[in-house]
Amino acid sequence: MTTFHRSTLTEYTNWLRLWLEAGNQPTHYYDRPFAGNMFITAERNFTTGGECGANAVSIIIPKGVQHTAGRLGHNQLYFMDGPSQQGHVIPVYNDPAFLELSEAMPAFVEAEQAKQKSWEKEAEYRRRLAASEMRNSDVGRWTARTSR
Repeated sequence: MTTFHRSTLTEYTNWLRLWLEAGNQPTHYYDRPFAGNMFITAERNFTTGGECGANAVSIIIPKGVQHTAGRLGHNQLYFMDGPSQQGHVIPVYNDPAFLELSEAMPAFVEAEQAKQKSWEKEAEYRRRLAASEMRNSDVGRWTARTSR
């Protein structure tokens, strides 16, 4: 008997709909589709082992299924009871299904996209500044000369 299966878009949007209806908000917007993200759905009671980084997963937990033991690590738990969540990330992806979840969702996505554009602009400015400073420093000139 398996413990998990890869979550479907419908399973996650059902949880997120309940989350939004309870007056909560998402925390992150990702400009990529839900498919391929590491969401799994628990099929029976399970444990975690403090998984971090690339080993961490987001777990949808149906009613009647329990996380019985273990450190959370970077794993995210999405309980259909409540709904409730352990962890800190409530993501929205660019699939059209997410925009249909609530009237406020398009504004949330637009605001998150604006933040991303601002961050990208700031990162590019800092990259150019660092490159300029490096070209004008003794260490920068030495590493440029010796790395060829």
